[in-house]
Amino acid sequence: SLDPEPRAAEQVNESEPGLEVLVIEGAPDRANGRRLYQQNCVACHGDEGRGSQDGGGPSLDQAVADYTGIIRTLWTGRNDMPTFRYSLSKDQIRDISRYITEDLFSIPARE
Repeated sequence: SLDPEPRAAEQVNESEPGLEVLVIEGAPDRANGRRLYQQNCVACHGDEGRGSQDGGGPSLDQAVADYTGIIRTLWTGRNDMPTFRYSLSKDQIRDISRYITEDLFSIPARE
């Protein structure tokens, strides 16, 4: 079951089982990734992933070079960003990650 309260990054043990999210099989649903990005990420990272003007999250332009790094950050959290492992499924995390890399920043998928 999903934990309704996201925990801060420092409260998540990265050695916990579950990082298999990095190798989710199946094609990503980038339309779903866009919807989920709008619901979960826009407030801090902005519509275009370039960060918020009001002191929110940073631009994602440097992070997109590492698709698995995006997944890991969504899974474990980072700095002030909470983990999404309890509120999003592994498929949803994959979908958001592909949307960020391929649609927001036009970086082709590398497997």
